[in-house]
Amino acid sequence: MAINYLSSWALVHMLINGPEQYVQRFTSFLEEASRGAPVRQAFQQAIRDIPPEQLDRDYRSYLVGQRSIKKVGPYSVRPPSPPQVERAMSDANVHVLWARLRRWEGHERAWAAAHLDEALTHDPNNPEVRFWRGRLRIAEARFAEAEQELTAALAARPADPRYLLVMGRFLYTLASHRVITTLDAMKRAAPLVDRLGRTASTAAQLNLVARYRLEHRELDEAQTFVKRALQTDPSCASCYDTYGMLLLEQGRVVEAISAGSHALDLLPEGIENPLIEARLRCFYAHEKAARDGAPTRPERCFNPPRQ
Repeated sequence: MAINYLSSWALVHMLINGPEQYVQRFTSFLEEASRGAPVRQAFQQAIRDIPPEQLDRDYRSYLVGQRSIKKVGPYSVRPPSPPQVERAMSDANVHVLWARLRRWEGHERAWAAAHLDEALTHDPNNPEVRFWRGRLRIAEARFAEAEQELTAALAARPADPRYLLVMGRFLYTLASHRVITTLDAMKRAAPLVDRLGRTASTAAQLNLVARYRLEHRELDEAQTFVKRALQTDPSCASCYDTYGMLLLEQGRVVEAISAGSHALDLLPEGIENPLIEARLRCFYAHEKAARDGAPTRPERCFNPPRQ
């Protein structure tokens, strides 16, 4: 019966980590086997004087009993945890926090707006207050006020990557609503992107820089930033969308289609992105045109028609 248990990992664990008598017997078994003795014979020799019922009882006890398994290896002392720091929040920051806790939909948007208005009365020069008021104004499509708020926030913190990201996106929102031209948006975004390129750390920030460089055909810079974005967050759908455009510009159409398809796969269940879908259709159309020998223009996939 003991020989049958030899095939069990649990028995091996018992022989290595169990009661001392079994550890010693297992050591003897290994020594005999290392001298050339047949494994079965060496094992039987090591446990020959243990009654089968005792081995069975000890084995079952080991299976259900509490035990500590010893593991030997290098050990380095874990660095101490940073001390907890308490920071008092100003009245303005408390109201900003309350505003951010709501979804900004329906009546909750008015509730959030009231808190941001209250925050402004407590600290009119607080850049976080101006930043979140700007974001709320964008959600309300009050673009002139949004620009004023975001400009004030950036004036206080010109290198803050969060502010630069939102302002950069906002300029393209203005262009999509025909408030300004796309060319104007790109010109105004240039200094923002330059600054963001030096401070970006999140996938969204890195991706905005990559997309801007790609639109200006600065492919090496675009590749550097989009790869950093994907390393930062491999689940970033918009980053794979950008990567697909880069691959298309590089003539790697099949890989572009793969990246665009992966971008769609990464979207949360039930969420659609018409732009990514349209861009993928454009990739397929580009591939077909190339097969047919027709002229192709990758730049058309930057802003493809949506269904």
